[in-house]
Order: sequence, then structure tokens, then C-alpha cells
Amino acid sequence: MEIPSAYVQFLHRAMPLKPRNEIYNALGLAKQGKTLFYRDFLHHLRHSRDKFRISPGIKGMVMLVFDLPSYPYVFKLIKDFYPPPKETSREQIKGKYLLVKATRPGRAHGRYAEYSLVAFPRHRFTDELIAEIQKFAPSQIEISERDRDGQTEVILQHVYIERRMIPLNIYLQEAFDAGGADLNNTQSGALYAREQLERGVIEYGNALKDLIAANIFQATCCGKLWCHAPRQGGVLRLRRDRVHHRLHLSQGARSSL
Repeated sequence: MEIPSAYVQFLHRAMPLKPRNEIYNALGLAKQGKTLFYRDFLHHLRHSRDKFRISPGIKGMVMLVFDLPSYPYVFKLIKDFYPPPKETSREQIKGKYLLVKATRPGRAHGRYAEYSLVAFPRHRFTDELIAEIQKFAPSQIEISERDRDGQTEVILQHVYIERRMIPLNIYLQEAFDAGGADLNNTQSGALYAREQLERGVIEYGNALKDLIAANIFQATCCGKLWCHAPRQGGVLRLRRDRVHHRLHLSQGARSSL
């Protein structure tokens, strides 16, 4: 490939809604895709005013998640400690991310970028978020004037950036609240909600089939972890700290899970 940007430009004309960084990744040019992704993120920061916040929803035991309301991605930090009965380590969690990245469903639905020593403007963080990071991941945060330009920055040691998703239990609950489970309700909103319920359940099954085909075993089936990707209309069923190679699990290991 002599001129990668020409290929990307051609494909982007055919798929204008697909970000250029994802096209680079699809072509096997992960380094260029990662660079362009971060460049687009900095452009968004310069042209927005909202603040980073703790992501709404049920908090995880392993990852600390925050987001920027105007940005379609979330940011994840690995916590420094995990409450019982969780038994894992930072190295194990990083290994699970690499395991998922190596699978087709992981690449298709769970696209993420991994960065180290990322600097954010301090004034774009809420005080609640700073306190949350300092409480659960103190080794991952530094607040200083790294560039000595008079601007205080929040520097994160290691962060994952992933596409924003809606927990499937919330997605389905919204459909229930809109009358999707009432077969006698023929209003347009209820009909759409019924389609939403059907789509969520069917795509959840498809996600499980994809994981089985990729030799991935999901060790837990907790509702708060099922995710729905709004743009694709599909379901991602991955909790990275609880995934294993299905065929490599011994009988004893399976029983312990």
C-alpha cells in the first residue's frame, strides 16, 4: 500500500459515516488509526465546553469509567484495588483486553484505543470525578503543570477509550416502560418499543454465538454488563475481566467460575 491516505479517502467516500481512524484500523494500520483518533479527540476538546464526569449507571468493581457528555466514547481506568469476592490484578485485566482485541467480535463491537500518560485540562474535570479517581485509582492520576505553561493538567498513567454503549438492561427497561411488553397497545411508540425488545433479545443471542465461535467463555451473566451499541443495533456481551478461552478451561477452573 503505497499511499494509505488515498485508500482511506476512497473508502470514506463510500462510507461517509465511518470515522477515518476506524478505516485505518480495518486496513491493518493501527498506529495511524490510533494517532488520528487522538487528533480528533483533541479537536473535540478545543471545540467543546462540557466537563468530564463519572459515567452514569452502575459502577463496576474493576474499572472506573468516566465520559464527556458531548463525546461518543468513554474513558476507563483500571482500579488499584478490588472489593471481595473479586480476585484479579492489573496485569490480568490488561491480558483480558488483549484477548478480546484478538477476537473478531471484540474487534467488531468493542473497538478501543489504549494510551499512556494522557494529559487533560484540569478545568474540564468535575471535582467529583477527581475525587473518585484519587480514591479508587490513585496510582493512575497526577495533577501538575507538566508543560510548565501555567495550565494545570490531569495526567492519567494508563487509560482505555471505548465507544459509548447503553447497558442492555437499561435499553430493555426503556422498551418496557414505553409499553413494549403490552401486546394490546397498538400506539406507534409501543410498537417501536416492541421491536426494540425483540431486537435486543435476538442480538444478545447473536452475541453469544459470536463469542462461542471465537472460543471465548464468559464467566458471568450479570444483567448490568450486557451492552447495546446504538449505531450498529447489535449487542456486545463482553465483560473483559471475566472472559477466558472456552476450550482451554479445565473442569476445575470452570467449576470455580
